[in-house]
Order: sequence, then C-alpha cells, then structure tokens
Amino acid sequence: MSLISYFPSPLPNEDFRSILYRYHIVTFNNNISKTNRELFEAGSEFFTVFPRAMNKLLNKFPLSSKYDMQTLINQNTLLPIFLPFIAHDHRENILNEVANGGGQSESRVGRLVGNKYVRCISNMIKYCPLCMKEDDESFGCSYIHREHQFSFIYTCNKHKAKLISHCMECGIELEYSPLHSKCKNGHWICSNYSGVSILEDLLESELQHDLEYIIKNSEKLNDALIKQRFLEYLAVKGYATKKFIKCQELSKDLIHYYSEKTIVKMGLNIDYMTKH
Repeated sequence: MSLISYFPSPLPNEDFRSILYRYHIVTFNNNISKTNRELFEAGSEFFTVFPRAMNKLLNKFPLSSKYDMQTLINQNTLLPIFLPFIAHDHRENILNEVANGGGQSESRVGRLVGNKYVRCISNMIKYCPLCMKEDDESFGCSYIHREHQFSFIYTCNKHKAKLISHCMECGIELEYSPLHSKCKNGHWICSNYSGVSILEDLLESELQHDLEYIIKNSEKLNDALIKQRFLEYLAVKGYATKKFIKCQELSKDLIHYYSEKTIVKMGLNIDYMTKH
C-alpha cells in the first residue's frame, strides 16, 4: 500500500466528491476509475454521493495527517442529515459501510440517495454561480457545495440565486468540472447570470432552514426523539390517535396547504402520498 503525499484540504461545506475531484485533477489520471483505484482500491467510473471504504483512503495518509473520518462525514457529506432518522442498528451498518466498504449491489448507504417514489439527492451536480464567484475569489477555485445537492432544493439559501447544473451558454452538463467558474468548453458560468430572485417558495424556504438546523445539531438528534416529537405534533393537530395516524388526511391537507405543484416540485409522488 502506497502512501499519499498530498490530499486537498476540505473547503467550507465542500461535498466530498468535490475534494476527490480536486485530488483527481492534480494527479493527471486520465479517468476517475484510476483515481478511485488509487484511493479506494475500487474502479468505479464516478465518485459516489456518499463515501464508501474511507478507511482505505485514510490509511494511505501519513501518520501526521489531520484528516479523520468523523470530521469528513460531519463537514463534507450529507450523512448528518440522514443519520438522525435512522435506527441505531441500521445506522451502525451504514457507518461500517462508509468506513470499510462492501458490495455495491447491497449498498445500504447508496439507498439513502432515493428510490422510485422520491429522490433525496439530485442526480446532477448543482451550483450557485454567485457561490462559484465568491469561492474562486476567496479560495482560488470554485467547488461543489453539499447543501445545494438535494433534489428538492432549487435555490441557494445564501444568495437567493437559482442553482444550475448546465452551462447557460452551451448547455453542457457541468458535473465536477467548473473549478474556475468555467464549463468544459471554456465559457464563464457567472458572466450573464441573472438568476437572483427572492425565495418565494414557502416549502423550500422552510426546508432549507430545517436542513441547516439538522446539519448543525445532527449528533444531538436521534430517531426516537424525532418520532416522539412528530407523534406529539400530529396528535395536537388531530392527525394521530392512540391507535393510528390519519396518513391520507394528513397528505391531503399538506397538498392543499402547499399546492400540488409545489409538492411535485419537491419530488414527491402525489398518487403515492394520497393512497398510503
């Protein structure tokens, strides 16, 4: 096993995939699968949303390295959003997979991305052009922000700017590439950008505040506490009794309050909600 002499220092709220891509660029490897073999001893052609087999990576660092798995998980992945909602035993299985890997077809952590009814994480990497400009000026490069990658988030909470996944000039998908605010074809992403608007979507605005709170307090939360609070709130609002929860009534009222258009925009299946 060969040690790694250099690995990029994580930037504020940088998605772990972005850190790996910045490493990939400086190695001059001709494809991502070669970089994955170098770091994780697995030849995937892309960087997974949630890291797997992180111990293989960390064991390649010198003993003096400042990196540790818990810090990287908390500050550079979206796992802190999901872990509080997961039962203890299942959470341990997920963290074991993050640490030591496992079969891709049986990946528990991979299922957190979403399913056919709802996708939690966007299948395309999204950017705020104004964040890109700021990051380039402050850190010398732009990078993927983890908080922009939820499938149901369309606006940067900091700048109130619309998130993008494609170059606005040539239409090419940005993917990992815009380290210096340019697409693969060399077009400046921030030049003619006019996507700043007041965040008018009530549900998205509320979700962004909730996501920020969960990320900051993830280690203080757990599934039992969350379940208890939900049941208490549902009971106060008349949606829960001692025997059951009025799921269909709750779903219909949510759709009426936020509008069907907003619910669909958030990636939820109306038919599934009203029948389960």
